[in-house]
Amino acid sequence: MMILYFYAVGILLAGLINTFFAFAVYLKNKRNFSNIIYALLSLAFAVWCYSWFAMLLVKDNRDVALFLARLLNFGAVFIPAFYFHWIISILGLEKENRKNIIANYSMTVIFAVASWTPFFVEDVHSILFFPYWPTAGFLYIFYLIFGYFIFSAYGIYLLLKNLFITYKGDKIKSNQIKYVILGSLMGFGGGALNFFLMYNINPFGQFADIGVFIFLALFIPFAIPLAYATMKYHLMDIRFVFVEMLASLLTVTLLVDIIFSIFTSVNFLIILFKFSVFIVFGCFAAMLIGSFLKEIKNKEEIERMAKDVQRAYEIEKRAKEQTERAYELEKKANEELKMVDEAKSQFMAITQHHLRTPLTSMMGYLDLLLANNYGKISVKVKDILKRLEVSTQNEIKIVNELLNVSEFQLGKGAIQSNPEVSIKEILEDVVKDLVLESEKKGLYLRIEEQKNLSIPLITADKNKLKMAITNIVDNAVKYTQKGGILIKVKSKDKKLIIEITDTGIGMTKQESQTLFGKTFQRGEEAKKLFVTGKGIGLFLSAKIIEAHKGKIWAESQGQGKGSTFFIELPANN
Repeated sequence: MMILYFYAVGILLAGLINTFFAFAVYLKNKRNFSNIIYALLSLAFAVWCYSWFAMLLVKDNRDVALFLARLLNFGAVFIPAFYFHWIISILGLEKENRKNIIANYSMTVIFAVASWTPFFVEDVHSILFFPYWPTAGFLYIFYLIFGYFIFSAYGIYLLLKNLFITYKGDKIKSNQIKYVILGSLMGFGGGALNFFLMYNINPFGQFADIGVFIFLALFIPFAIPLAYATMKYHLMDIRFVFVEMLASLLTVTLLVDIIFSIFTSVNFLIILFKFSVFIVFGCFAAMLIGSFLKEIKNKEEIERMAKDVQRAYEIEKRAKEQTERAYELEKKANEELKMVDEAKSQFMAITQHHLRTPLTSMMGYLDLLLANNYGKISVKVKDILKRLEVSTQNEIKIVNELLNVSEFQLGKGAIQSNPEVSIKEILEDVVKDLVLESEKKGLYLRIEEQKNLSIPLITADKNKLKMAITNIVDNAVKYTQKGGILIKVKSKDKKLIIEITDTGIGMTKQESQTLFGKTFQRGEEAKKLFVTGKGIGLFLSAKIIEAHKGKIWAESQGQGKGSTFFIELPANN
């Protein structure tokens, strides 16, 4: 009788363990589908265990025993269904096994309904030391084959396949699968021994007591590795889990033995001795488990640090590779820029040769013709040649401006600075060059005389600065129909400011803001007055002034109200 109670307590303990882990796993992550399926699997095991425990305690009531026998089998038919679905879930094989899952649950529903009929559980009978045990109906064999063995075996096959093939080099996933396989063999292997008893077959022979103990040793703790695989499955070696389960099982066995000794009136000294052994072994088991947990924690910390080091190494490696790649790209870009720079230089040289040389030759021949070096020419032809000379000079000016603009845009507009340049001399030369043209139009062009004004010298490229100012004054002459142009020079805060004021066509505020920004930018009124103008001179002037670390801008009261151009240059101390 004592072995019956020992067996019953073991089944109850298995039910409690499954109930605990069902809620523990579910509450750990309520949204994880694998956790939900595992919780259902554990609850199905718990229903089976509680019904089984209650049936073992029934005495002289065949109807109650039969009801409990059918209830425990009702819980049992869901175990392989949830188990198979859980295996598929943790392995990530839901899509490939969708039809198998549907077939699995379809059969489970049929077996669950049948479990309440005599076709599934026909009756109860006594065997070994059990007063009541379920008697299998003719449908039960179909459950064993198609429900229990096929899907359980197929689930274990998938675990082994993924352990040795898919996740062979993945330590974390491999450990998880090992725990699942261990728990599966313990649970299903131990549970399968009960099926023999349902067909009134004794699988233990004359060693029934030893066989029952082995069954309980396997069956009671089977949920532990399954739950551990679901909740953690990191570094713990599977041997550690086995030792922990064994220590826990022996501790529980000692406790159950003490309880049975008390109920069976065993000698007090023997009970005291057993209790002392229980305390000593319990302390030893706690120390053993504690040392394992400490080792696990240390191994996890080492692995975490190793991962951090590996991650840092990979980041450093990627950064080094990116740096090397960037260096190669920069090197290649510099080589390409160098080639482009050489191409620019060649382009400028070729352009100067092909544009300036012919025009210079034309001017030379025109000078010789006009000087009668090739014989006397008529007045009519001379007049035509003079017109051609003017046109050629204009073309030379345009070509020079275009080439100068190109030089600045290509970064070749170098300034040959002289530290002692007189702005007054430059302005006088500009006026001298353009005064005849202004007088032809009846305009005045003069520099405002300012007494007691000391104009400091500046550091500048005299020729290019004269070109810039000439362009501004020439524009003023072109776009002024009456009145004239007045040039002023001021000195303020180590700055030299030149003001060129005309009484010409003026411009809008928007036009004054964009006048120097583009190569071919001109005001609308300027376009009407001179259709052929290009606006190159203003752009070139702005670039030359900027190269001298100066500024240029224009102001106007509006169209028809004239304009003032300001040039600011740094003066020498």
